[in-house]
Amino acid sequence: MKRFLVIFLFVLATSPAYALEAREVVWGYDGKVVPGRFNILSVLLANPTERSHEGMLVLYRTDGMGGRRGANLVRPCFVSPYSSRWVQFYPYVGGEGERWVLKGAGKDVEIPEPRLGAPARVFLSDPDNPFGAAAGFKAFAENLFPSTVTATDGLHSVVVDHAPRWEAPRREAFLDWLRRGGIVHVLRDDRGNYPEFSADLSALNSPLEDFRVGAGRVFRHRLTRRELSDKALAREGFMPAQLLEGDYSGIDKLENGFFQYLGSMTRPEHNWAVIYLIVVAYLVIIVPLNYLFGRKRRKYWLTIIFFLLVVLCFGFTLHITGRRGFGETALVHTISYARPVGEDTYDVAQWTSAFVTGGAYYQVGHESVHNLYSTCHDYEAVKGVIQNGMGGGFRVDMPMYSSRAFHHRGRMKGDAIKLEVVTWKGEGELQELSLRPGPGFPQDMGMWALYEGEFYSLAMEKGLIRISSYLRPEAQSEFLSEHQLMTGEYGYDGYYGLEMSLDDKMRAFEKMVRPLVARGIGGTDAFRYYVDLPARDDRVQIFIFARMPEGFELKKTGFGTETGYVLYHVDVLRPGSEGDTDGRK
Repeated sequence: MKRFLVIFLFVLATSPAYALEAREVVWGYDGKVVPGRFNILSVLLANPTERSHEGMLVLYRTDGMGGRRGANLVRPCFVSPYSSRWVQFYPYVGGEGERWVLKGAGKDVEIPEPRLGAPARVFLSDPDNPFGAAAGFKAFAENLFPSTVTATDGLHSVVVDHAPRWEAPRREAFLDWLRRGGIVHVLRDDRGNYPEFSADLSALNSPLEDFRVGAGRVFRHRLTRRELSDKALAREGFMPAQLLEGDYSGIDKLENGFFQYLGSMTRPEHNWAVIYLIVVAYLVIIVPLNYLFGRKRRKYWLTIIFFLLVVLCFGFTLHITGRRGFGETALVHTISYARPVGEDTYDVAQWTSAFVTGGAYYQVGHESVHNLYSTCHDYEAVKGVIQNGMGGGFRVDMPMYSSRAFHHRGRMKGDAIKLEVVTWKGEGELQELSLRPGPGFPQDMGMWALYEGEFYSLAMEKGLIRISSYLRPEAQSEFLSEHQLMTGEYGYDGYYGLEMSLDDKMRAFEKMVRPLVARGIGGTDAFRYYVDLPARDDRVQIFIFARMPEGFELKKTGFGTETGYVLYHVDVLRPGSEGDTDGRK
């Protein structure tokens, strides 16, 4: 007995130690997540042993009974002996009540259920300064800021009183978020001085109290962090975003409707006449012919073999005929939403359905340094692996004649969207607006302007984009009404298939435009949840529906021809305000 005990202790002592400890778990920027978006999940892992830990971490959504939902999120992890480090995942969170598990750190870690909230307003704190936080204001450690703008949907505004110590990717992500429309509040430090930003962040050094960086705004306050509070900012007119629960009419997850639309475009068209003919032939052979064969061949085992061969042959024939259609090819359909972060660079959200004719493991990828993927499924496990972040991709098993829908975020190159204001008349309403598009402007198929709760149809006239004189403005509640957003399931008619004409596909894509516009402005009360953003009267929001540029397409790694459209969402700023800058060197 003692011998076995010695062997056991020896094996235990010499076995590699994988027992990492999850010391802290942080959802989002303020402990909450925005539903229907990719959110950051930060986990502090500690290695209390004398051995290094190197392995793969797996994050997956569970139904609470051992089952998995969607595809696994994976990332490599290395933790030195007696040290700790933060690791981050970028899961898509659809709504409340989701349960997540982290595997690969020794004992499985059950992640606390995410709490829902609006995009956060946080104070950017230095984790190495124990006195650097602002009392009474939610702090977010600067070392946890993501290195890609695609993970910043949960961030509304940032308060800073020092220059953060960031490497180049984080600085670029921060500036992309600001140029996309973020808000930065700059405070004085304890000595009464404003921070001095260097390198890429030097665009924040303007002496003006209020200036622009791209579509974003920067405000310099006389406050210090000791005086900072939500009430102090509210007194100056800066209100936080709010997450509201709508009069839920059926739009729970936008992805469900988009995936249904896109998937219907690649549904095989079955030849039912052939299928019925095969069934009739099977019944004729399996009953009377099998009977006659048995009477002539009095050896019963020959009859059984004949019966089994008929069942196997016709079963395989019906399996192939019923599973596939006729004349189908591999196809990809994508609808995209793009916010500019540079002259021809965009933060892009995409919904894709890929149909394949051959069964294999497929590698999904895009021309973006950082990629985020999700299947957005809450009812089934997906046989695939997702690695989000730098060099991210999605490897998934797809059977023959099947489709896979997924959601993607990336920073990608596209058509240049440059709009110069020629005339802007009216306050509270647009009496006149004309814009001059720059070179490379896409061939649009629909344009709208949103200003002070009114949607205006735009048209190209003599080289200028103007408010259409034939269509009256529509109130936001009318333009994005329940009727406009949903007819059945987002207008889904249920007849689309592989023989769908190009005009039919175009109409199907057009039905997704207004739900996409609604998503771009935070949703409406027809959604289960929507975000109420503080009003900004210094800009007109322009929506341009056009063909998707080549730079947004899926990498051609075994996939077929891609058909896609994009909704560009561009802010046009009121001319004449001081301090305009694009924030680029």
